[in-house]
Amino acid sequence: MKKERYAVATAVFSTIEADRIITLLKVNSIPAYKVSGATDLYSLSSNRTMQEICVPEKDLELAKQIIKIQI
Repeated sequence: MKKERYAVATAVFSTIEADRIITLLKVNSIPAYKVSGATDLYSLSSNRTMQEICVPEKDLELAKQIIKIQI
């Protein structure tokens, strides 16, 4: 069985925003999950963590379009 590859569709700093985007994608039949942990200099001082939203590569362009329209 071939493993499905995932790609980053977008990244946000808010966990709430990440959850909202994941729900939006799932409502549109696109599986999605978040990966936490990437930080930048600002986030080190403000306690914020980057949330990357990952989707299957085959759905990447559609996911980006949905996010762009809805956000």
